[in-house]
Amino acid sequence: MCFAREKVACRRRANWGFPYFIARRLQLSGKASHRMAKPFLSIATIAVAISVGAMLVAVSVAHGFQAEIASRATMFVGHVQVVNLDGNASLEQIPIERNGFLYDRLLQIPSLRSAFPFVLKGGVIKTAESMQGCIVKGVDGSMDWSLVQPFISRGRVPNFCDPAGYRETIISEAIAERLDLDTGQRLTVYFVQNPPRVRQMDIVGVYSTQLTDFDARYIFAHMAQLQRVNGWDSTQIGGYEVHAHGMADADGVVAAAVDAVDENLEREGKLLRVVDMRDRYASLFGWLDLMDVNVAVLLTVLLAVAGVNMITAMLILILERTRMVGLLKALGARGRQLRTIFIMQAVYILLRGLLIGNAVGLALLAAQRRWAVVHLNPEDYYIDRVPVSLSMALVVAVNAITIAVTLAMMLGPSAIVARMNAGESVRFE
Repeated sequence: MCFAREKVACRRRANWGFPYFIARRLQLSGKASHRMAKPFLSIATIAVAISVGAMLVAVSVAHGFQAEIASRATMFVGHVQVVNLDGNASLEQIPIERNGFLYDRLLQIPSLRSAFPFVLKGGVIKTAESMQGCIVKGVDGSMDWSLVQPFISRGRVPNFCDPAGYRETIISEAIAERLDLDTGQRLTVYFVQNPPRVRQMDIVGVYSTQLTDFDARYIFAHMAQLQRVNGWDSTQIGGYEVHAHGMADADGVVAAAVDAVDENLEREGKLLRVVDMRDRYASLFGWLDLMDVNVAVLLTVLLAVAGVNMITAMLILILERTRMVGLLKALGARGRQLRTIFIMQAVYILLRGLLIGNAVGLALLAAQRRWAVVHLNPEDYYIDRVPVSLSMALVVAVNAITIAVTLAMMLGPSAIVARMNAGESVRFE
C-alpha cells in the first residue's frame, strides 16, 4: 500500500516537477534564447493586455450605465407598484385603502430598500408668461428621499415630516428653465377636473436626472394636497411604491410583492395588482438589457483575439525549441510532459499580459470615476458622463474567464509537441 502511494507521488512529481523545472530554466534564459521569437511574444503579451483591459472597461461601463439609468428611472416609479386592480396607466387613479397589514408585509420583503404610499395626479403649472403640463407625485413623511438626494442640483428635498412643509415641492431643472422658476418662488398648479382645483406650492429644491421624458413632467408634493384635490380621506392612497436595492433584486421583490398581495386578498378580500415597472417601461429597460448582448459580442471578439495571439506565441516557442523537444524525447520525456512545458511558458506570457491589462484597465476606470474624463451628450445617453461600476468579483471573473478560455484554446496546438519525431526534431535547423 505504501509502495503504491510512493509510486503515485513520484509520477506526479515527474508529470509536474520536471516540466516546471525545464519551463523555469527556459524562462530565466529567455533573453538570450528568444531573439527570433521576442517580437511575436511581445505582440502576444500586448494583445492579451489590450483584451483584458478592454474587457474590464467594457463590462464596468456597461454595468455602470445600466445601474445609473435604472436608478434614475426607478426614482420616479420604483421597481414595483401595488395599485387598484381596476386601475390603468392613466393619471386618474382609483384609490386603495391604506392597509397596515399589507404595508408591513411589503416592508418585510428581502432585498427591500424602501416602500411608501403615493398618489399621482395630472396638472398644469401656470406662470404669468407660460404654462406646462405636469405629473404631481404626492408622497408623505415615509418617502425615501435618499433616492432623490443625489440628483438635487440646488436647494433641498421637502420636509414632509414637519407640518410646515405641507406646501413644499421640488421641480426639475427642465421645468425650472422652461417656466423661469427657481427655489424660493411659489408655484401654481391647476388641476383640470369638475370643479377645477388650484394649489400653490413653495419650491424648495430643483433636481435633474437628465432623463428628459421624466424630468419634463414630474414634480414632488405632499400627498395630503392631492388627497384633498381628489376628495379622498387620509386613509385613501393611489398605491404603494416599492424599491429594491438594484435591478438584480427586482425579480425577487416582484415575487415577494405578489405573495404579499395574495396574503392581503385572503385576509382583507381586497383585489390589488402588482405592476412591474420593467413591463410598463419596456422600451427603456429593454434598451438597457440589450447592452448585455453587445458586451457579450465584444467579449467574445476580445477573447478570440487574445486566444489566437497566444496560440501564435506557442507555435513560435515550439518552432524555436524543436531541437530541444527532440533531445528531451530521446532522453525519455513523455509527450504529456513536453506539452506541459510549453503550456507553462505560454502561461508566463499570459500572466504578464493579464498584469499589464489589469493595471491599465483599472487605472483608466479609476480616473473616469474620480475625474469624469469622458463626457456624454445627455440628450442622447440620458447622462453627462461615462458611468463606471467596478467590483472585485467583476475583475476576478474577467481574469478567470480569460485564463480558462485561453488555456483551452492552447491545448490543441500544444499536442503538436507530443507527435513530433525525436530524430527529425534533433536534426531540425
